[in-house]
Amino acid sequence: MSIYYAAWSHEGPSGASQQDALLINHQVMQGQILQTGVLNATDGVAAVSDGLHGSPAPALASRTLLHALEQHYQRQSGASLGLRCQTLAEALIAKGRQTRRIGLSATLAAVEWQARQLRIYNVGDSRIYLRSEGHLRRLSKDHTLLQELLDRKVISSAQVEDAATFHQQPVEFFCGDPADCRIPRHYTSSLAVTHDCKVMLCTDGVTGVVSDADIYFLLSSNDPSIALECLVTTILKNDPRDNATIIILRWSADGSSD
Repeated sequence: MSIYYAAWSHEGPSGASQQDALLINHQVMQGQILQTGVLNATDGVAAVSDGLHGSPAPALASRTLLHALEQHYQRQSGASLGLRCQTLAEALIAKGRQTRRIGLSATLAAVEWQARQLRIYNVGDSRIYLRSEGHLRRLSKDHTLLQELLDRKVISSAQVEDAATFHQQPVEFFCGDPADCRIPRHYTSSLAVTHDCKVMLCTDGVTGVVSDADIYFLLSSNDPSIALECLVTTILKNDPRDNATIIILRWSADGSSD
C-alpha cells in the first residue's frame, strides 16, 4: 500500500503574516507551499497547526509545536496521545520562556499511521476529514464556544447557517494554554485504513470559506493533487481573510495516485 499526498499553504490577503505551519514527510514548513509526493505507508505522522491570533509570535508557536511533534514521534512513535499532547504543550511553554514570549499558543490537527491503523487527534479548531466509500466524515472536534453549544443542544445544527459562523468563534482550548498545560484538552479517535480512502487536514482558514458539503464534492478525485487544485481554486475564489493550509493523504492499494 502507498500513501500519496498533496500539501498547500497560503498566506491569505496581501500583507498577511503566515501563522500556519504544516508537517509532512518529516519536514516542518511555513510560508507559501505547494508540494506533492509519496510517503512511507508503514508509519508516519502529518499535521497542521495555526498560531493563535493575538498571542505572542503565532508563527513561532505553530513551527515550535510541529517540530516538537516530529521529534517526539521519532523518539516514541507509540506514546499515548495524552502524553504526546502534554509534551507539545510543554515545548511551547518552554520556548515561550526561552524567547521571553510567554503565552505561545497554537491549534493542532494530526494523523499518525502504523500499518493500517490511524490515530487522529486535535486541539483547537483545525480539522481532520475522512472521505471514504462515498461519504465524508469529520474526524476531529472543534474546541469552540459554538461547538460546545451544539454539544449541549443549546442550539441545533440547523441554526448554524454556514461555515463562516464556525470561523468567527474564539478557540476555547489550544496547545500552550497556561491554565491547561499538563495534558491539554484534546480530542482523539482511531480507525482502520481502507484502500482509496482520503484524509484531509486543514486550518480554519479553509473551513471559514468552504463548507463541509463543498469539501465532500471537491475531494471526489482519487488523485490528491487534483483534489487539492479544486479546493485551492474554490478557497481563492471565496476571498479568504486568513491563512489557509491543507494536507490531503490518500491510501492506495495498487500504488497509483489515480
